[in-house]
Amino acid sequence: MPPFPPLKTPPIIEAQLNFQLDASAGWSRYGSTANVAELFPSHPEVQALQQFVSQTNPPQAGLAPVHGFFLRNPADPTVYQIRRDGFAFSRLSPYLGWESLVEPALNGWTHYQQMMQTRELNGISLTYINRLEVPRAEFVADRDRYLTIAPRMPKPESSLPWRLAGFAHQSVYIPKGSRFQIAVALANDPGDLNPEVAAIMLEISVSPLPGVEIGTENLAQFLKQMRDLKNQAFFSITTEESRLRYT
Repeated sequence: MPPFPPLKTPPIIEAQLNFQLDASAGWSRYGSTANVAELFPSHPEVQALQQFVSQTNPPQAGLAPVHGFFLRNPADPTVYQIRRDGFAFSRLSPYLGWESLVEPALNGWTHYQQMMQTRELNGISLTYINRLEVPRAEFVADRDRYLTIAPRMPKPESSLPWRLAGFAHQSVYIPKGSRFQIAVALANDPGDLNPEVAAIMLEISVSPLPGVEIGTENLAQFLKQMRDLKNQAFFSITTEESRLRYT
């Protein structure tokens, strides 16, 4: 397969490697706001990861127990996510290439395993969130010009004066003969108010199929295969014209 052309300014706003495991052994020590910063002292800003829950019988609402934490450094475009059931590392914009994601992610994963006293790896996923900007008028007139899985209008269109006001679409693909699946989420950016530009959010997530063994000794090679599939998906979904401003 020929290499994909590099993009000078990739439209990636977040790239994340997520590792799933049972970290309950070390959670008693590090599962608190006071202690979790010890794991990665370079990222001293700690934010609890909680969900708001409610029930009707009896009526009750409130925050669920802390499930994890985000660790940030205002001067560094990276985020550590520490959870009872896993660890994730995110590289935010500007994206500086694969090594800027995979090397610190693997180093952080190794450190997390040691501190949490666990070696088992239950799952892994690689996710890229892209924000593509294209001319709004041209996109409205011909969406296929920019996306190979562009949103469609209902047919027949004669009964109502249809106008596309927004879209959200999710699909999961399994390449023939592959050990991986590719989840794709495509949507317009609801916060985009620029009348000249249409902002398209494209999320691509690659993960092993159920039952696929993840070889921890060859984890870097395993991740490279996932990255290659992510690239194939991105260049298959976007057109040359949608990538024009990023080349």
